[in-house]
Amino acid sequence: MERLNQIVSILEQESADLEKSLELYQEGLRLAALCRKQLETMQNELIQLEKTDLDEPASHPSCHNPENLPDADSEQNMDSIPF
Repeated sequence: MERLNQIVSILEQESADLEKSLELYQEGLRLAALCRKQLETMQNELIQLEKTDLDEPASHPSCHNPENLPDADSEQNMDSIPF
């Protein structure tokens, strides 16, 4: 990501000649594609983690016994919530 920012900065300054600008632009496209692929991979991993969490019952005892949960109308302090 840092290199991509450097390339953008150089191209914005217009300090490189046309050939060098084209090389930087192509490198920037490759780096952007790599970043996009990494982002998609991470998003897919998060989706899988969320699915796993939804498929597995909660492990905290208060989640299995509704009597352990505070009433919606109660004014309990957040520190006293059992999870």
